[in-house]
Amino acid sequence: EATLLYDKDNTKDAGAAAMQALALNPSSAEAWSLLGRMSVDSFNFDGSEQIAEKLNDLAGGPSPAAAIVLARARLRQNDPDGAQELIDPMIARFPKLRQLLAVRAAIAALRYDFAQVDRLLADYDAISPGSADAVFEVGKALSEARQYEPAAKYLALAAARAPYRAEPVCELGLLGLQSGKDLEAKDTLRRAKELDPFNVRVGNTLALVEKLETFQKVESEHFIVRFQDGPDAALATDMLAPLETMYRRVTGKGKGGIDFTPPGKTVIDLMPDQRWFAVRIAGVTRIHTMAASTGPTIAMESPREGPGHSVGTYDWLRVVRHEFTHTVTLARSLNRMPHWF
Repeated sequence: EATLLYDKDNTKDAGAAAMQALALNPSSAEAWSLLGRMSVDSFNFDGSEQIAEKLNDLAGGPSPAAAIVLARARLRQNDPDGAQELIDPMIARFPKLRQLLAVRAAIAALRYDFAQVDRLLADYDAISPGSADAVFEVGKALSEARQYEPAAKYLALAAARAPYRAEPVCELGLLGLQSGKDLEAKDTLRRAKELDPFNVRVGNTLALVEKLETFQKVESEHFIVRFQDGPDAALATDMLAPLETMYRRVTGKGKGGIDFTPPGKTVIDLMPDQRWFAVRIAGVTRIHTMAASTGPTIAMESPREGPGHSVGTYDWLRVVRHEFTHTVTLARSLNRMPHWF
């Protein structure tokens, strides 16, 4: 049950089901491994370490399951070298364990050694011809690292190899939203929903894309602000002049400036409430912040009081300046700089 719910991106109920399984069998490595993966997904790296220790205890020594949990945690932290140190000893012991081989290919992808990625995927094909698993692992790792173009390539390949499997198509659609191509992703998300009508993130994200089509927009030289018609229209219009002043400071050569001009206009989505903001960023209905950058796009919860607003009023320009600095530094480093830098 937990595995099925996790496949539907229903992490809350998946976690509860996994804990129920452990109440029946505290030594279930499968349940612990699933909880480890969920910890990595939520950036709970301390929890990942604790679960890996539990998996090693159950195995009576270093286990491949623990190495996989920790390696994925290292990849989420943009540390492919650390991930490699965990995976290599396990592959020496279990040279045909497919999960290890798939993670090894993802490690090469996070080193941007795509020739090596393709060699490792060919090796995987020798064991499991035509499988989408390793290709999907590579595409998902690249997507999480905001390497949008290569991620789309490998996710599309995974989807072609497993045309009735929902996960690669889901990730492709969600990738389009994160990379600022949300309207282009609509058809992909609709296909994903046909394949898996119960996937929570896909359902939320498709509803968001359809909602974004109804938004109004205002533009300046470097920004596009999209907003739902109504109370947010006044703020959206007033944002443009301060945004352009901020642009000169962040991209310039002065104190604190990045000395780099990102390509194209930055899209700022002014979301009407906290729920839609959370879906815009993560495909879920709750997130503990008021704004976030995914590279070429920035989403922010409208700084208002009232029902549906968990933050209330805040200094929107200061917050957007912080997020736009992410946009500029990510663009300058081809999205390879760790996001928290």
